[in-house]
Amino acid sequence: MNLNTDLFDNGYLVVNKPVNRTQMEEIALEYGNTMPTSFLSEGVYDKAAINDKYASHVIGHTSEHSIGSNLGWHQDYAYREPRYYGLILFGLKNSHIVDTHLCNLRQLFESFNDGEKSFLRECSFLHVDPTHSMRYSTSRPLVEKHPITDAEILNFSPFGFLPESYETKEYKMIMERVSDFTTIIKWRDRRFHVIIDNYQFMHKTERSKEHWNEDPRRMLRIQFDYSNVT
Repeated sequence: MNLNTDLFDNGYLVVNKPVNRTQMEEIALEYGNTMPTSFLSEGVYDKAAINDKYASHVIGHTSEHSIGSNLGWHQDYAYREPRYYGLILFGLKNSHIVDTHLCNLRQLFESFNDGEKSFLRECSFLHVDPTHSMRYSTSRPLVEKHPITDAEILNFSPFGFLPESYETKEYKMIMERVSDFTTIIKWRDRRFHVIIDNYQFMHKTERSKEHWNEDPRRMLRIQFDYSNVT
């Protein structure tokens, strides 16, 4: 399997193989440099960095009602520069209690007619950090070209939008179609890892009520850029 080609063709890969932290870092380095995480101790996630670059880390939700247990649609680090290009996730413990929903923003944009595409190309959104503190924010055009494929994709991370963005025509146009381009990853501990193109996909987490009484989940995550992709 050509990881580079398959990732950019499909937007995500489910690889039926368990991995440890070192193996995840080796996979990430096939694509490019690992990138540091944020929010290591700011309440969004209970995170623990496991290398000195803060690129590999364990993420876990501290309670059934924590923000990470039901984290709305977003593209990781959309509110900062440089943004994450890709990421790898692997379930360590109780991963089944939270599903990951993936939405293909390339295919969603392609589903609009020419007039709608022209309208969306003229739009932009302000992306702010998940606490909405405005400490970190970045304005991005709604449509841009993928850095590797050159395909047009949506810059759409609504969990980090300000409330007034939810009333705009462009927001409503896109959200009406999200479900049509969404895949759900149902996790199982130490069974498989998932590689996601963070440019092409937004994602959200959703905790099932039937599992609210179980212990918090633990996931291994790493993010990277595409500096080694040619």
